[in-house]
Amino acid sequence: MPIVKFPAIYLLHGTGGSPEGSVRLLQAELEKCGAQQNCVRPLMPHTNPDVLPSASVEFLHNIGIPEGALLVGISLG
Repeated sequence: MPIVKFPAIYLLHGTGGSPEGSVRLLQAELEKCGAQQNCVRPLMPHTNPDVLPSASVEFLHNIGIPEGALLVGISLG
């Protein structure tokens, strides 16, 4: 099976979550499967459930995600 390489894998947490929750567990499982790409787990604005989703969309536009990166989101992520 061919291995697909991405410049980075962005793991995005859900509302009220954090980079240390489910996406950390997901990263650990990806690494067990041999993923060697750079995994990024940003702290999204919607960690505060009172923040509108549009703030997180704006955040993602501004953090400089490289072209070709894989984005994996949980819930609002």
